[in-house]
Amino acid sequence: MHRGPDGASFSVTRKSRQSLRDYQRQLAERTTSAQASPSTLSRELGFLAAGSGWLIKLNDAAEIMPVPTMTPVPGTHAWFLGLINHRGKLTSVIDFEHFLGGQSSSPTAGGRLMVLSDRFPITCALRVAAVSGLMDFSDAISSEDHAVAETSVSIQPRWQGECLRIRDKSWHRLDVLALMADPRFINAAL
Repeated sequence: MHRGPDGASFSVTRKSRQSLRDYQRQLAERTTSAQASPSTLSRELGFLAAGSGWLIKLNDAAEIMPVPTMTPVPGTHAWFLGLINHRGKLTSVIDFEHFLGGQSSSPTAGGRLMVLSDRFPITCALRVAAVSGLMDFSDAISSEDHAVAETSVSIQPRWQGECLRIRDKSWHRLDVLALMADPRFINAAL
């Protein structure tokens, strides 16, 4: 018999320990298999912002979640919505639609929060209008129409990558590292 943190006793059987080990082993095998699969390499996460379709590599997004309550930061651009505590880390929240030149929305407006991977130099999350899910590009057609995702900047920014047409909709690849290097993005102060 063992005691849990609340003082309650419980028993751990050899069978339950073995099934946990089996589960962990199977999960590790499935993860390794999925990462090596060619179909995984052609899939990205689709989301909508400012009326345009955007794509992000799966490993660039750590988590998708409902928009939580934020702490506003005075003296910042309107597209900088504030800060949240995400899993013990102070995380900046950017209204990606407004950053693209779209309408500013209140911090309590709907949408989804896409927390970016912690492998990037800036800990932040993008609030987007909607997440479309995993996109399969096996039938994608590369398009030269980069003007579909109009931004408030007159020249196409470096972080707005290749444009693809999938099922009659344009999708723009987002280069997160280039976005974080953009002087406009890293200078949220007024």
